[in-house]
Amino acid sequence: MSNNTQMMIDGPLIGRRPIIETLQKHLRDETCVLLVGAAGVGKTAILQELMAAAKVSPRYRRPIYCSSVKTVKECLEWVAATLHAECGDSIVSAAMGPRHKWLPANKGTAFWRKTPMRVLCRIVMPKLRVGRYTLVVDHLSPLRSNGHAFFERLVMELKVPVIAAVRGVQPADIGKLWWLSHVFAEIQVPPLNPDQTRDLIEQVLLNYRVDLPDRAEFVRTIARVSRGNPGVITRVCRRAADRRYRMGNRTSLRLLMLDLQLGDLQSRFEKDACVPVRDSEEPTALG
Repeated sequence: MSNNTQMMIDGPLIGRRPIIETLQKHLRDETCVLLVGAAGVGKTAILQELMAAAKVSPRYRRPIYCSSVKTVKECLEWVAATLHAECGDSIVSAAMGPRHKWLPANKGTAFWRKTPMRVLCRIVMPKLRVGRYTLVVDHLSPLRSNGHAFFERLVMELKVPVIAAVRGVQPADIGKLWWLSHVFAEIQVPPLNPDQTRDLIEQVLLNYRVDLPDRAEFVRTIARVSRGNPGVITRVCRRAADRRYRMGNRTSLRLLMLDLQLGDLQSRFEKDACVPVRDSEEPTALG
């Protein structure tokens, strides 16, 4: 392991070094992994550290990061954007065919969302077949039947290792991918232990320069109510910098937590209001 990789593991994350080293071993062995843990436990941070380590070491396959994958098309959009940044316009023009000579100069997310799935397949599949890539999928949602077929082809036929962060390995958590879960190694991401929890609280308070009059009591309370969840710790400590929650020489944790819960409910409502209703599954087109 290089010195740069060692520093990245020891630096931002607390208590996750053994998990990252295990993932790096799977990355070297080119095996598939399901990174399993509750929301906020730190799966995304672990994958980001893994991506950073893989990019500085020539021993690993080139990682392609995909975030918040709910459908096969979303996964293909992420991969196509990464391959385009790496290979240029040639892969796009070749997949579009001679009738599409004009291409926009800036191919942002809107371009890939409007690209038909069959074209995305023509861009992505040949490159994954001949290249040495690893697919790193964050926030993988339950997949339908075509999602299972897509990942089965990636893993079984194209021999592309997949590392996916999920909340569980039951059908309710990963959908039809459950039928393929036997080819994935399973790595659990547990909550932090009490010492690690206190260390993380102190680190976040220091990073955000939060000066509390009742710091010791605040640390003890958050260590208890967070149950070692890094996401909860980070959100609460960042919000504690707001002086609206100061009641004399005390911090009103009850009001702070209530504001966070209301914010979660509002975000969930807005997200549900924006989700279109689909009458049928999207067509299977694996190219």
